[in-house]
Amino acid sequence: MGLFSFIKNAATEANNEAHGKRLLAGAHATFSELGSLNGQLQYVAMAGYAEIRDRLLADISNFTREGQIQLGRKMQDQAIGAHHVDRAGNYAKWLGGAWLESFGRLTQSSQSMEAFKLLNDFAEHIKREVLNELPASPPSPGDTTRTQRERDVACYLDLDILDFDDWLLAFKRIAARYNDGLSLDTDNQSLIDFMDLSPLLEAFNDGALPDDIAPAFAKQFNPLTFGRER
Repeated sequence: MGLFSFIKNAATEANNEAHGKRLLAGAHATFSELGSLNGQLQYVAMAGYAEIRDRLLADISNFTREGQIQLGRKMQDQAIGAHHVDRAGNYAKWLGGAWLESFGRLTQSSQSMEAFKLLNDFAEHIKREVLNELPASPPSPGDTTRTQRERDVACYLDLDILDFDDWLLAFKRIAARYNDGLSLDTDNQSLIDFMDLSPLLEAFNDGALPDDIAPAFAKQFNPLTFGRER
């Protein structure tokens, strides 16, 4: 019985170390990939991660250790599976999932502890060095007092853009500010939902933010001629 327990404990310890090494290697690889993104995508990915980390931290007491690990793994898997759809959002989601899993594995291995410290320090760095000068309120129409990056991140955090549906809703909300003909109904539908959305999906996949393109679209849109053949 003693030998069996020893073998079982050794196997568990080795498994825990393997998970810690995986998290640490994934974090380093993700940091490297973030460094290759263009400025806008990189900034949005970092801002998204810091926001996700803070939300998870606020709810952390509602999860068991096993629940933290399972949800963290699920977030990582979802991010990897949809990476081609929303690069910035899924980098943020993967980092958030890795942070949560490493938190759940803190007591299991030194590698997990190292991964958690690395991911947590990164989130704090983002908040301290990258986002600390952002105004508290979301951007208003025609606001030119913020830098482009400040407006990008304020839009991202205010509307929680993590997939195309969220992106499209953000686009519609911003467009409605500039053109009453694009106002949303109680179901968040507008004339935009009756258009060909493929150009918007392409813009989303290219990393464009609604705040950059919705105002110009709304200003040139004429609801009186919409749907008419030329």
